Amino acid sequence: MKYKNFCLLLVLALVLCFAGVSIGFVGYGSNLMGRYPEFSAYEPSKPIFEDELSIQMYKDDVEDYISEAERYLENAEADIQRIQEAMEDAVRKVNRIVDEYNTFIRTGY
Repeated sequence: MKYKNFCLLLVLALVLCFAGVSIGFVGYGSNLMGRYPEFSAYEPSKPIFEDELSIQMYKDDVEDYISEAERYLENAEADIQRIQEAMEDAVRKVNRIVDEYNTFIRTGY
């Protein structure tokens, strides 16, 4: 009974520690040293003149802006995937250690 309460307290402590680390990731950006980089591509401006060349240049600038946004979003999705994989890995590691500890407490090995 004594060991069961101890194991329960240990698991609770680990969960609280993990929750604290998770808050650190969300609240402080973890390795990002602040917040996530913003989308900051050059914003196209409407042409001053309405000649064909100016309109074509404006169209090209808008298309470039869209391409930059798509690239930014693809990179952000990849970052999210890496973060989710790292979180899942952390959970696996914690579960393995808790299982190892519980086995040790039950069997002595």
